[in-house]
Amino acid sequence: MYQSTARILLFPALLLALLSLLACDADILPPETDLATHNPTGTGNATLSWQPPTERVDGSPLTKLSGYRILYGQQSRRYSYSIEITNPGLTRYFIDGLSEGWWYFAIVAIDSQGLASAESAEASTRI
Repeated sequence: MYQSTARILLFPALLLALLSLLACDADILPPETDLATHNPTGTGNATLSWQPPTERVDGSPLTKLSGYRILYGQQSRRYSYSIEITNPGLTRYFIDGLSEGWWYFAIVAIDSQGLASAESAEASTRI
């Protein structure tokens, strides 16, 4: 049985800039996403960690962060799966059941009004 573990750290400064919610150009999240829920079939896993954003792109304080959406899949910038995190204090997440091959990850920050940031810088690992 093949098992691989990957630890991915999304660089705080870059992630802060990319996760900062846009003041005017943010999208409202739909109630459901068209991305699938991951159905574990492999034996690999990845741990993602990040720094939460504290301000919006315009420099104003981000006071009502409500959570994150982790996007991931086996093609760069073409994510097949998502995980909704409703705890804004969470800064690490463990994903298991990843099959062999390359996996790509990005995070979106979400505020209490449902406004979403742009996707973070992409991180990748080979399982």
